[in-house]
Amino acid sequence: PELAPTKADATAALGEANKHAMLTAGPPTTVSGGQSLCWLLQMPRVPAKFNRQAAEKLGVPPGALFGRLARGESVTLPTGRTVAPDQVLTGGEAGERVLIVDCASAAELAQLQAHPLLQAQSEPLSAVIHVSRPQAPCR
Repeated sequence: PELAPTKADATAALGEANKHAMLTAGPPTTVSGGQSLCWLLQMPRVPAKFNRQAAEKLGVPPGALFGRLARGESVTLPTGRTVAPDQVLTGGEAGERVLIVDCASAAELAQLQAHPLLQAQSEPLSAVIHVSRPQAPCR
């Protein structure tokens, strides 16, 4: 199946709270007399948390320098010491990735598994939701 970005569909499907998610969807594809659809949902990255105690321990004064570090910028202290964001930020991870598949045949599922867009992804899928129809189940 062909996969193409559909940002407007993502907002409609996910609602306003998740409007920054990316939805990649495949248009209906006919294989062996059936029609298949698939969607790849990429939620936004979970940002790292600012560790105030770590910043204070490194001598960073509260205020604007905290904000710059929290935004991922390195800062230079009045003493001349440079503090990098990775010294005061913890956590953060890629957003969840969910594949929703409505396939008409096992052949279509095999084509989807080999699709370049899915092969090029470095992050694993968080979940796969497989919708199969009684008249043409995917196994």
